[in-house]
Amino acid sequence: MTDQLHLCSYCKTENKTSEVRCTFCEADLTSSRPKIKRFVDVSDAYQPYPVLISYHTFDLLQLLRLVRRNRSDAYNSLRITLKASNEMEVPEEFKNSSEDEYKRSTAYMNIIEQILIDRIGYKPHRIDDKLLKAWEIKINQKQVKNQ
Repeated sequence: MTDQLHLCSYCKTENKTSEVRCTFCEADLTSSRPKIKRFVDVSDAYQPYPVLISYHTFDLLQLLRLVRRNRSDAYNSLRITLKASNEMEVPEEFKNSSEDEYKRSTAYMNIIEQILIDRIGYKPHRIDDKLLKAWEIKINQKQVKNQ
């Protein structure tokens, strides 16, 4: 029985289906390239690094926007909790939960920012609809061009 051939998704070199790495560029032939989800939720941002690294850059931009908003909300909640604790008794577990959510959001924000730095060379200071629309247009143009 002979091996069938398939193309490497990066260099387009033919490889035997039994190969794990491309014989030309050494890309992993068993992993798929990231696809745009189009709809992401803030819960998608709270994934381990190996899952986040598999997301498309466009999705990571959207997730960074969401997790930054969540972090800001957590910070405001923590600030209100600490201010209230000066005036009245606030349960310790409520203070701890506010602080934990802020730390958790900060950590995931940092992970996503570092992945974006690796991919595009910088972390966007501000992610608004205009930036996301510009990325979407570029992606669509590339897809049409590559067909």
